[in-house]
Amino acid sequence: KFDKILYPIAEQVIDDSQLSHVKFEAFFENNLFYEIADGLKINMTLNNQGSVKDALKDSYNTINAMKADVLRILFLTKVDEMGMHDDKELMDNYVTFVCDIFRSVRFGTGHYQGEGNMVTFNHFVEKGAITLNEETGKYKIDFDKMKAALEELANTILVMECDGNYEAAQEIISEKGKLPESLVKALETISKAGIP
Repeated sequence: KFDKILYPIAEQVIDDSQLSHVKFEAFFENNLFYEIADGLKINMTLNNQGSVKDALKDSYNTINAMKADVLRILFLTKVDEMGMHDDKELMDNYVTFVCDIFRSVRFGTGHYQGEGNMVTFNHFVEKGAITLNEETGKYKIDFDKMKAALEELANTILVMECDGNYEAAQEIISEKGKLPESLVKALETISKAGIP
């Protein structure tokens, strides 16, 4: 998946100056921490609205997939801050994570994972954590803005789940769950490159 799909996608969409940050070890860590984040669920709301799943209704799968996606990188950020990330660069995890969004969003926003990825991607763009170079059609990640955007989105998701706030879930999906034109172009580039 890394050698045949992710790295070739990175070559198409990640700024050349940051391509060296797309690494298998970061991809492996990101996926490992996804499983940890996915397993840590908030089951019940904190305001007596019953289960989070029931409270968020048809938004639950998208919000829960987003939670695992965002928390995995936030967990790695915290591990790094605690000095437990050995001599690895957290930027490797950030750039590889963004590249992985391009891989998984190809499944479409009709699937909850793709829809969640779009919300995450659009949030990062809005916060300046990801910027597009119009000339090259490639994206660059801002380390500090990414860190702040991750914390903000993680907080939004967790509060939403704890409150069982269906309206907030619907609003964020409606506002940020769409494929922007710039990303459509990037996906066309990936498709033309014949990447499986």
